[in-house]
Amino acid sequence: MAALALFLGQVPLRRAFRSGADQAAAGWNQALASAPLPGPDELRAELAKARIAWDRGEGREGRG
Repeated sequence: MAALALFLGQVPLRRAFRSGADQAAAGWNQALASAPLPGPDELRAELAKARIAWDRGEGREGRG
């Protein structure tokens, strides 16, 4: 019985999934477009800062 229900509801389920995925993608695109993205120099500085912290052993608690 469940297989028949799934078979008959297949098209509406696909439409609902696609609609939900499209809405989620639109929201994600809007959030990314409105977020200030760092430039190359800011990314390099952040990477250097993280590497120094890693070399000092910071942030490694509970790993390994």
